[in-house]
Amino acid sequence: FMDMKDRIRIARLRAGYEEYGGMARVCRDSGVNQNTWWCWENGRYEPGAENLAVIAEVTGCDLMWLITGKRRKEKKE
Repeated sequence: FMDMKDRIRIARLRAGYEEYGGMARVCRDSGVNQNTWWCWENGRYEPGAENLAVIAEVTGCDLMWLITGKRRKEKKE
């Protein structure tokens, strides 16, 4: 089972914001305070809906996965 904090960190890393300097860069690109992002990744608190959308946008991850940990199912036509 993966917590939201883990998914936020994985999204950041998969987007190319690696460990060294990665958090500072993702914060600059997203407009999120670095302390706030650190708190999200360390489970101090979870981002609200608007910030979840910002995380998904800046990292390119699926918003549904970020929220639930599950991938969207493909729609059958």
